[in-house]
Amino acid sequence: MPENSRSDSLEQERLHLLFKQARSASAIALLGAIACLGVMYHARPGPGPVVWFAAIALATGIRFALYRRFFAADTRSIDTEYWLRRHFWTGGLIGVVWGCLPMVSMAGAPAYAQQLQTLVPGFLVMAAITSYGVYFSHYLFLLATTGLSTSISHLAARGAEGIPEVILYLVFAPVMTVTAWRYCDSLITSMKAQRHSHCLLYTSPSPRDLT
Repeated sequence: MPENSRSDSLEQERLHLLFKQARSASAIALLGAIACLGVMYHARPGPGPVVWFAAIALATGIRFALYRRFFAADTRSIDTEYWLRRHFWTGGLIGVVWGCLPMVSMAGAPAYAQQLQTLVPGFLVMAAITSYGVYFSHYLFLLATTGLSTSISHLAARGAEGIPEVILYLVFAPVMTVTAWRYCDSLITSMKAQRHSHCLLYTSPSPRDLT
């Protein structure tokens, strides 16, 4: 198989894995958002949690529409760059809306409800490694948009009291970055090895050909 064709085939395989993993991750994240809505609304009833969840639902709906279009496309004529760009930017949108969670007013709510506003965005970027991490740049953009949005939200909602959460995220982000890079590198190496083995299997001469 020519080197260019082999490279294109590998990229399409990665792209398909990216969308497959991201679709599952989006479904799980939406369930998590429903749980957060329930906890926050129970702790402090009001429009804030509902508005935040509506933004999450809208952004996730855009993602699912993208998944549906991708899996309905003709795999023989897939434009890799086209789909990667759309996954990249809609992934950033997800990061922004999840990072807005600290903007939901939890004044007077129990401590566990307030802690959700710090923990949940962190859990999101941690869980996203195995989906967005298929392409490292996509994960890095999600991490950056989530981190920036979360930091701004904490500072806007709490002022100087939100600085410790910002520092915590700045400490946490490099660990996630390194983990995602290693995951992506290991995945690419594994996929290349599998493809090389497959090529050897189907191009090696049979014992009959050697006699």
